[in-house]
Amino acid sequence: EELSDVLVSVDTFYPRVAEEAVGAGADIVNDVTAGGFDESMYDAVGKLGTPYVMMHMRGDPKTMQSEEKTAYGDLILEVAGELSAKVHAATRGGIMPWCIITDPGIGFAKTHSQNCEILGRTSELRRALSPGFARNAPMLVGPSRKGFL
Repeated sequence: EELSDVLVSVDTFYPRVAEEAVGAGADIVNDVTAGGFDESMYDAVGKLGTPYVMMHMRGDPKTMQSEEKTAYGDLILEVAGELSAKVHAATRGGIMPWCIITDPGIGFAKTHSQNCEILGRTSELRRALSPGFARNAPMLVGPSRKGFL
């Protein structure tokens, strides 16, 4: 069966994996760290020219649910600010603005109530992103971590 109309996304925070996956046919790079583990991801994805999903997360998978990483003064403003900073770093690093897709990171460095708040206030979150390409980028809300339920 022909699958030419199917988009394939690779979830990785390693530039070499992104390069290999796109070389093998992947269409989108989804980075749960938004370049936080390796900023050379920006250069790699910029050269690939593929869409790049940048997800908000604090810490790493082992620490992201700690009290420290889930502490927010203003959840919407802080997620928007941190995500906007990553978007700006990505464009400075070589990714074209039209290739960026933001993701608020449901289930990543958020408590159950914070996840629900983001889901209910997604339009506010979008408006709180930096004016320009960060605010205008498509937003993917992927509740892939079932533990947030």
